[in-house]
Amino acid sequence: FTISETEADFVVLGETRHYNFEMIQRASSLIRRGARFVATNPDVAGPAGRPSCGAFAAPIERITGKSPFYVGKPSAFMMRAALRHLGAHSAEACMVGDNLETDIIAGVQSGMTTVLILTGVSGEADLERFAHRPDHVVADAFALKDLLEEATVYRRQDGRGGDYADGVVKSPALCRVLDRVSHVAPTS
Repeated sequence: FTISETEADFVVLGETRHYNFEMIQRASSLIRRGARFVATNPDVAGPAGRPSCGAFAAPIERITGKSPFYVGKPSAFMMRAALRHLGAHSAEACMVGDNLETDIIAGVQSGMTTVLILTGVSGEADLERFAHRPDHVVADAFALKDLLEEATVYRRQDGRGGDYADGVVKSPALCRVLDRVSHVAPTS
């Protein structure tokens, strides 16, 4: 790859604290001359309200009329690549995130068990705005830890092949994820 500010095949946009008018103008010009527009994620703001990639992409999209191809969450391409890299199937994976519009929809569309943690972008009131729902909702990292420990305890009490439907965690996939994790980092 060669980085060029005058002739480019791609304009790639990501998170930055140094975004300015000149960058918007240069990116728009390159895209109007045929460069393809790629961005990391559609998030417009992070948990503290700091602008994110989707907000930076918006003026370029408005100027050029071209929508970026997002390669980060919720891109199915990224999720499949990550699962392939981990050697995992979506039924064995769990997506934990704080954003219903990116993290949770990425997990849902990829067939993973999902856990929404309420310490970031999305709150409990946001659940009603979306057609998709996470499998689990936890208040914070401590509640996530409790959920994982309960699933581990239930899984251990269950033996190795029992029915999870009546247990503490109603997700067989979450229990399979915990089995994989326990092989990497055994609990006492």
